[in-house]
Amino acid sequence: MEEIGLCATHTVALFLGLALSCAWQTVHQRLREWYWDAADKQDLNRREVEVRAGVAPLARWVLTHWSGTRVALAMDATRV
Repeated sequence: MEEIGLCATHTVALFLGLALSCAWQTVHQRLREWYWDAADKQDLNRREVEVRAGVAPLARWVLTHWSGTRVALAMDATRV
């Protein structure tokens, strides 16, 4: 897979859209809604994401596929 370069949401959505064979706008909206409460999402069947339960498996998956020797960690201290 090619390097994405900048990690803006729309860039990630474009690459995911190509990989998943769907419109990048759809992926972009799903990425935006990912951390929203279920009541705030547009589709009635959307669920909330339990972030705490997913962080360790996500980190494990990323590190398993990581070929570099350095990893940058970014944390968002936004409080909702």
